[in-house]
Amino acid sequence: FVRLLLIPPRYLMPAVAMISFVGIYGISGSTFDLLVMIAFGVAGWVLRKLDVPLVPVIMGVLLGDQMEKNLRRALTISDGDISTLFASPLSIGLWTLAIVGFILPLVVGRYFRPKIADSAV
Repeated sequence: FVRLLLIPPRYLMPAVAMISFVGIYGISGSTFDLLVMIAFGVAGWVLRKLDVPLVPVIMGVLLGDQMEKNLRRALTISDGDISTLFASPLSIGLWTLAIVGFILPLVVGRYFRPKIADSAV
């Protein structure tokens, strides 16, 4: 199977696409499923062209449904009171870690990269 990687991508990708089309249509017999596959393929191509990292997208797809269910459960238990999400010390600590994890790369990228670039010149 490793020798398949020696085939140039301009020949390999259309073959993989055709096998995927036949497989999707063969399993369900539905044109809609084929169109969904094409739409996701185009969306993946656009995300790759925009240099969107793959890991956050995969995590969002895999964890999004579970997070939504648990948010709905928490709001149902608290009768719709959103302050429940910020009331306990544990939730405050987790929110703080999330905010720091989001802001820290921005700060490091803004303040430390120019200094490294200036010292290299």
